[in-house]
Amino acid sequence: MKPKPFWSNLFYQNGRATSQEGLLAGSNMLVEEDPGAFILQRGADSALYRDLMNETYAAAVTDHPLVIYDLLEEAGAFDVIGLFPWANFSLSASTLDTAIERYHAYDIVEDQPLNAEYFLQNNQRPSVKVHNPELLEKMRERYVLENRYVHGPSYFDNAEGLRVFKRLTNVSQIEVVIPAGYELVSSKPEGVLRDGFERPYLSINDIGDTHLEIVMRRTALP
Repeated sequence: MKPKPFWSNLFYQNGRATSQEGLLAGSNMLVEEDPGAFILQRGADSALYRDLMNETYAAAVTDHPLVIYDLLEEAGAFDVIGLFPWANFSLSASTLDTAIERYHAYDIVEDQPLNAEYFLQNNQRPSVKVHNPELLEKMRERYVLENRYVHGPSYFDNAEGLRVFKRLTNVSQIEVVIPAGYELVSSKPEGVLRDGFERPYLSINDIGDTHLEIVMRRTALP
C-alpha cells in the first residue's frame, strides 16, 4: 500500500500519530489549526499588530532630525533650529522668497562651531550647508544649525486677530515654541503642548503630513 505523505496527519486525535524513539512530547502534539489564523489582514483588530506598528513608528521618528520653530513675538520672522545626529547636512527653506537673515552651526557636545555656508539649492532655494567631513561620530541631536528666517506669509496676524504660523516641512520631529504673550488655539497636524523653560512648546511627530499650521491668540497686552 502506498504510504500517505507526512502532511496528511494534520488532525489531533484522528487515530494517526508519528513517533520516533518513543512517543511524541506534549509540546509536539499535532493539533488542528485554521491555516488563516496567523495571517495579519488589513483592517483586522489586532492589538499585537498595532503595538508592533507603534514601536516601529517611534523608532523611525526618533532616528530623524529634530526641527524647532521658535516663533518671535513680532510676526514676520522666526528662528529655525535643526538638530541632527551627524555633522554633514543641509537645511533648505520651503519657500523660495524666504530670507535667511543669519545662521550659526555648532557641536553641542564639544561646544565648538561647525563649518557652514549659505547657498541656493538648484540656484533658487535659500539653504545652509553644514559640512564637516572630519567629524564621523554620530549622536542624536548633537549638531545644531540655527537660522533666522524672514517670511511674512508664513507668520502673520489674520483678519480675526489670530496669530498664524504656516510652513511646509518634510521633517517628522517638530517642535513649535509659542511666542510670548500667546496661547495655542489649534494645530495641524495635532501635537502635544508641553511646558518649556520660558515658554510652552508644541511637540509634533508626523511622517505623512507636510503642511504645518499653528493658530494662536494673544493672552497678554504688549
